[in-house]
Amino acid sequence: MRLPLPTPDVARCALAGVSSTEALVAFCLDTQGNAVRVDLLCLADVGEHLAGPKWCHLTRVAELLPYTGWVDVHRLADWIETVIGDEPLAWALRDVVVRAPRSYRAQVSGVVPLLAVRYAQYQEVAGLALTSVVVDGS
Repeated sequence: MRLPLPTPDVARCALAGVSSTEALVAFCLDTQGNAVRVDLLCLADVGEHLAGPKWCHLTRVAELLPYTGWVDVHRLADWIETVIGDEPLAWALRDVVVRAPRSYRAQVSGVVPLLAVRYAQYQEVAGLALTSVVVDGS
C-alpha cells in the first residue's frame, strides 16, 4: 500500500516524539512472565517494541524477532491518527487489523513493514523540510 507523503509537521512529531502524557501505552513481559507497562513516545519506540532494535531495516516479514512486546493495534492506529496526526497511516493500520482480526502475530507482521516504510518517509520529509528551511533562510 502506497501512502501519500506526510507533512513536515507530522514527520517531526512522529520522529521527535510526544510528551509522556500522550504516550502510547504498551506492555512487555519481564523474565518472570509478568506484564510491564511501557510508554512509547515516537514511531521508533513503537517499531522497536514490536520487532527489535533493527525494525526499520527489515526487508522481509520473516526477519521479525520473537517478541515479548504487546501493543493494541487498534489503539496504535488511534494514537497515530489523533496524537501524531497521520490519518493515512492510521487507516492503513486499521486495514491490517481487518485482514488479520484474530492473529496478533499476523497483525504485527503487517504493521511493522508499514511502520518501516512510513519511518523512512518521515525521515525523508523531515530532511527535505530542514533543507528548505536552510535554503529559505539564506
